[in-house]
Amino acid sequence: TFHTKNNLLKEGYIEYSPSIDISFLIEENLPASYFLKRARYYLENNKTESTFSDISKAIEKNNGEKDCETLFLLCDAYTKTNEFDKAINSITNAINCKRYLWDEDYQINNYRIRIDLFIKSNKLDKALDDYNIIVKLATYKIRVRNERALFMINTLKDYKNVIKDLTFIIDSITKSDLIGC
Repeated sequence: TFHTKNNLLKEGYIEYSPSIDISFLIEENLPASYFLKRARYYLENNKTESTFSDISKAIEKNNGEKDCETLFLLCDAYTKTNEFDKAINSITNAINCKRYLWDEDYQINNYRIRIDLFIKSNKLDKALDDYNIIVKLATYKIRVRNERALFMINTLKDYKNVIKDLTFIIDSITKSDLIGC
């Protein structure tokens, strides 16, 4: 970066040469990915104001577009600042990123992130809707039905539907699953 170059010059590690073009270190010439990586660093170090500033620079570099990486980073930043509605909006847009639509694990993980945000913002009916989507998406239904059952027991106190999920799980167990237990 420009700051690093100045420190290296000051400490004598590099010498200034007018014939060498270092204009690529100027902030206007840096790519959006640089700002997103720096924003992630700031977020990890609890510098949320700098995080949002760099995210804005990355969006500007992308001509106002928010790509998948930007949306996930925004979700994390808004979550850290307890702006759950904005975080939900960001993760909702990220769920629809074409880059992740083909990968079941990413999709399900994104829904889990949104479920957590719905729970934090006390939108329990929407969290249950997302659990229902996960059950439809998942190839292996037992694990996600178990997650949904735990949510319904611990949060919703909906024992009738918990019994349905647990019955499905029990009915899914085959004899070969029990061998060696």
